[in-house]
Amino acid sequence: MFRPIDLLDWLEQQLATRSGNNSAHELLRTYYEEYLEGIPSERFREIERAKGLEEAKRSWSFRRYVLERNDFGMEKFMRINLSEQDYANWQELNES
Repeated sequence: MFRPIDLLDWLEQQLATRSGNNSAHELLRTYYEEYLEGIPSERFREIERAKGLEEAKRSWSFRRYVLERNDFGMEKFMRINLSEQDYANWQELNES
């Protein structure tokens, strides 16, 4: 079974290639707060806040936000989060 990447592990790998002193966990917390601020619906924002960061790490919308903040485009996002067959189908749909 295909398992999407762990967001915290991915961020730690990204930080290892950069200079700076923020830990991946601190950065993920910052991204989470930014993500919540960007949700236009107050009701949905409060639902997401109540779920917390641990639950958000499994959320596709939060994953997408974190990846975009790190210049990780839709193509790469789909490639790492879909099975090989689903990714091929997604590419096919986008070509038409």
